[in-house]
Amino acid sequence: MGVIIPVGEGICRILTGVDGSPDVDVMTFGYHGDVAEDPTVDASEVDVILRASGRPFLAANFSSRWRYLGVECTRMTATGPITGVAVQNLIGTTSLSTVPINCAMLIQKNTARGGRKGKGRMFVPCFGFSESNVDELGVITTGTVASQQALWSSAFTALAASDVKPALLHSDGSAVDLITSITVKQIIATQRRRLKR
Repeated sequence: MGVIIPVGEGICRILTGVDGSPDVDVMTFGYHGDVAEDPTVDASEVDVILRASGRPFLAANFSSRWRYLGVECTRMTATGPITGVAVQNLIGTTSLSTVPINCAMLIQKNTARGGRKGKGRMFVPCFGFSESNVDELGVITTGTVASQQALWSSAFTALAASDVKPALLHSDGSAVDLITSITVKQIIATQRRRLKR
């Protein structure tokens, strides 16, 4: 089920691509920020945070088979959505043979709200580690989980201190819940898409 963006709130899309595929892979999180802010400014701010040292899209932190394509932010206004983009085409510099593209690292988004409505998830392509770091049961090695947790926690902490504060959007259009922390899960997730068309 999709989410509804309340007026004044936004959604951020992080865009990536992999060699040999024309598709763009998209990761999303809702956000709360300055109502008057231009979404192009929002996208640029997120882009800078994600590419900084110790963050997921520093070129040295992801595979040379993958490209970071930038950020797109959409903010809802009283007259409809407005969108801004920060375009990149950054190729990773680490030599990694990553897992197939229908597999993803799962990040759980945590909020102060209890229950299922207080948690969200984000499917992240496995561009930051090798297939040798995942066993036949789909379990990511402990060290890899720890390193990915550090990269993504650093990014979300910086975002929480920015004008683009990560938040959970809801399917009923109710008020957003700010994301207080994220958890990288140890078992990979699978996307429901065919590798062969």
